[in-house]
Amino acid sequence: MDVPAELLRHTQRSNELHFQYARDSRLREIYQAFIDWQLDYLLQYFEDMQARPDQAAAVAFIISDLAGVEISQRDQEFAKVVPMMVRLLPKNVLASAAAAMRLNASVLENNLAICQSIDAAHLLSGKVREREYAEACRCVTSYEECMELVGLTVELGHELQHAIEIPMIGVTLKAMRGPARLAGIGALQSFLETGFRTFAALENVDQFLSEIEQRMDRIFRRIYRGPITALAA
Repeated sequence: MDVPAELLRHTQRSNELHFQYARDSRLREIYQAFIDWQLDYLLQYFEDMQARPDQAAAVAFIISDLAGVEISQRDQEFAKVVPMMVRLLPKNVLASAAAAMRLNASVLENNLAICQSIDAAHLLSGKVREREYAEACRCVTSYEECMELVGLTVELGHELQHAIEIPMIGVTLKAMRGPARLAGIGALQSFLETGFRTFAALENVDQFLSEIEQRMDRIFRRIYRGPITALAA
């Protein structure tokens, strides 16, 4: 796989999707409301994992950071510095970034479609119900597509696992803080540091990723394959 080309392609796609809502203040407000609601909905299934000291930050990184509105700044920075990253960073780190951007672009595309299928008034009032969310999900995507995204999440986790084994990677990233801020890529630097720090803290990365995969499978089976009448209306 041509990792630099993959990184650039997924970064460009992600920025195209960010632009769809960023240029429309109304859609941006609605999308932010949707993301807030969706994160609250998903994180309730991970409360016990968030209570574990070594896993709390990794859960937040996987579930929250990769699909939030605020990451648009990071994605714009990625597009600017891909050539520099290719020259300076180890291939494993580039592979982690490419996996993250592939996941991010795919999640953004799905979320924008789901968001636009839900009544905007319900989103802005915070009165979205699980059944309405499930109906919108079933209209625009599928269980299989969502589990493919979970697979990308697990892939990203393993890429990070391999990257943290690189000697001196932590020291290297810390040394990049000053130059990154001066170059205007502080959000990108923060993303890289957060990813490596949270996964380095995990006692068992494989077990963590397996648990994430199993729980997301249960959530998506409920949303896509369970009886719609069993969901909160």
